[in-house]
Amino acid sequence: MKQGYLALIAIGSLAACSVQTAPSSEDVETVQSASTSCSNLSTTQSNQRTAASVAMQLLRLAAPETSDINQVPAYSILASQRYRVQSSGTGIEFDPTDNFYTGGYVTSAMEATLSIPQSQDANFAAFLSNGLKAAWANTNGTVYPALRAIGALVNYNGKGPSTVYVPDYTCGGYPNPHKVVLSTIGQACGSNVFKFAETVINSYQYAPLFGDSITDQWRSTPPAAFNKNGASLPTMPFNGTSGNPYLIISINGSAINWSNASSFAGESCFNLPNNTCTGSIEIDPVPYSEPGAQYDVNNNLLGSQGNPFVINSNLLLADASHAGQWATRSVNGVQQWGTFSQAISRGGVTFYNYVFQHN
Repeated sequence: MKQGYLALIAIGSLAACSVQTAPSSEDVETVQSASTSCSNLSTTQSNQRTAASVAMQLLRLAAPETSDINQVPAYSILASQRYRVQSSGTGIEFDPTDNFYTGGYVTSAMEATLSIPQSQDANFAAFLSNGLKAAWANTNGTVYPALRAIGALVNYNGKGPSTVYVPDYTCGGYPNPHKVVLSTIGQACGSNVFKFAETVINSYQYAPLFGDSITDQWRSTPPAAFNKNGASLPTMPFNGTSGNPYLIISINGSAINWSNASSFAGESCFNLPNNTCTGSIEIDPVPYSEPGAQYDVNNNLLGSQGNPFVINSNLLLADASHAGQWATRSVNGVQQWGTFSQAISRGGVTFYNYVFQHN
């Protein structure tokens, strides 16, 4: 075994095909060490990680909507006001009575991206509906979380930084006051953190995830399910009932819990050097849920039988770019091998389910 090689690190890149080759003894030993070092997530952690994955996929799909004059349909894609609980009482779906749904801003790909993971994992479906029910019970729905950095995803290829300037009415007439730089940070155990780093000048009210009024180019009143006597706080079902550690916010160097406890009302930049605020949003999805080739710490392509993904989550669905690739997981202490080879298609979107091959 190569000394010091204890975990796999996935780094986003352009989609590529992997070669399916039999593993050498050194490859097998390396994979077993990696799987051992990547402990399985708890059910709660797995639900949170899956929620971050689905949220990231929805952001990708909504990002092109930033080309419209009204960018609120893109900014609000994760907002609780966009969703309803499914008729079964478990799981969520886009609310077909929402203005943005009837306006054509919800695509079949978005609906499939949301529904397929829930159909494969009832615990995850309950995590989302419990999060939405908590938002209804505790808030009045007048404020939604506006994610203005979403525009950086439009031309992002998963490799290098993508820089965009986004409209920001809180900055007055200053030219290009709000810059977003999106990059990918490789982490241990195949994790890929997507970081939206922001620099904002002359804003009187900046937050990376901004608590904005629902009456701003969207709708006149909140959905009826919200508690009229609840707090004026922005919410997302992707937080579950108590927040999500795979969705991370910081503003001017201080971390903020991306949960129902924060108003995200914004801070003034005028008391800071050069009237400049900084902030970031970090999203840590399950690695193979993201499109494109991924590589280990030695820059070798992940996904071949000799260098498979390591699964440490209950989410067993891979993006179509990983079809046929190998993955390994530990089940009750036993190493298992499998491939992403069972196609699940809906609404023009195809995911590939993990299929066990051998121990």
